[in-house]
Amino acid sequence: FVVALAASGDGVTRRLFRTLLLQCCRYASQRDAREANEKTKIARRLVDALFDGLAGRGNAAATVDAAALRAASAEALAIFVGWTAKQMRASELAEEMGGEGAT
Repeated sequence: FVVALAASGDGVTRRLFRTLLLQCCRYASQRDAREANEKTKIARRLVDALFDGLAGRGNAAATVDAAALRAASAEALAIFVGWTAKQMRASELAEEMGGEGAT
């Protein structure tokens, strides 16, 4: 639902919820959110919602402009991936990217 509000046609609503969505992405990207705990569920639900927005699926797709929803979802997913990569150790990042290890 936050993704839909971040893609809202109303400027004030869009600005408020875009900021909230991007902060949620940063929060969910934290190291402890990637470990097996309650935050992991939050991160997974967030990523699922963002992919639903990119694909035009889910509850949000029926309430807002499809292009705005895709744009908001893509921006948030990019922020999530960027912050996740910044917070990973070089060895973890190399492992995730299929490399043989960090140099």
